[in-house]
Amino acid sequence: MLIDLHIELSSLIEFYNQEKQSGNDIPFQPQEILDAAKKAVLYAEKRPFLSAAESESEYYKKYVELEAEDVGLIVPSFFSHEGNFYDLDPIFYIHNDFDHDTFSKLFVLKILEIDKNYPDHINNYFDFQLYDNFWGDRDHYLCFLERLPEVASNCKQLPAIVQDWINKQATKNIKTKDIITEWSDFLSSKKGYKIPSKLTEEQIRHFFTLLYEEKNDGNSFLLKDEYNIIFQNGFIIPQDTLEKKIKLNYNTIRSKKVVDCAIHKFYENNSTTWQDKADYILFFAHFIEDYAAALNSRHDLTQILSNITGRAPKRWPINWDLYLPK
Repeated sequence: MLIDLHIELSSLIEFYNQEKQSGNDIPFQPQEILDAAKKAVLYAEKRPFLSAAESESEYYKKYVELEAEDVGLIVPSFFSHEGNFYDLDPIFYIHNDFDHDTFSKLFVLKILEIDKNYPDHINNYFDFQLYDNFWGDRDHYLCFLERLPEVASNCKQLPAIVQDWINKQATKNIKTKDIITEWSDFLSSKKGYKIPSKLTEEQIRHFFTLLYEEKNDGNSFLLKDEYNIIFQNGFIIPQDTLEKKIKLNYNTIRSKKVVDCAIHKFYENNSTTWQDKADYILFFAHFIEDYAAALNSRHDLTQILSNITGRAPKRWPINWDLYLPK
């Protein structure tokens, strides 16, 4: 049986509602879970299924009436924000890149879901999350887990579940040499890896033409020839790094943050899991000097990932419609 160890929002809401309807003890009130879901969806800038512009339609009015009903014992399958309605039914993976409190609550729910439905896999879940959301940074992960019971203080079984995995880690006596070898093995496993994409090869190439199309004083981040070197074999992490890496051409106006934002925008429109964003950085790290440090260690990769956000510099706004597929 294939068990999804990712933190997936729609399945967590379904699990939470089942537990509530069955009268089982479970931490958090429905409104808390709904608020967490709202934050996650809005942070990811998901598109609404109904916009405020459709407010005169009968379909829109129906959802206004439905939302007016109390949340009650379960979390609804939709919510509104600033007049727009958003769906909570589609598959949507949650990652440790936004509000800590929200992520922690959903992380706890996933623990409880695995512990109840697949108890033999609870350690697999903790092992998986170490890399899926914490990139092998054990110190950070252990600190997060040690504080996790505070998030759901009324969940009696949570401290024991978490502490059991923490105790197992203490007995491993992981050495620096082992961490270096583990990182090297990880990078080797990525050589020649074709990164999964929702967009076509042509759409991917077109999106990143902004690297040479966006100009300031006649200059762009890359020359077209440099762009061609990077994408000559498609969106595949190469076997070897470029011997003489390419340096981004940026200044105070045409800042590197624009490229960081572009990678994040691409991630929002192309990816299926949080892992994808790291793969994007590993891809560019093989070619571009400004991201090359990501190949040094998990810590360095994590540091670079922390800068890949959707916050674009106001001094140079990008018209994303020119590069995203219609």
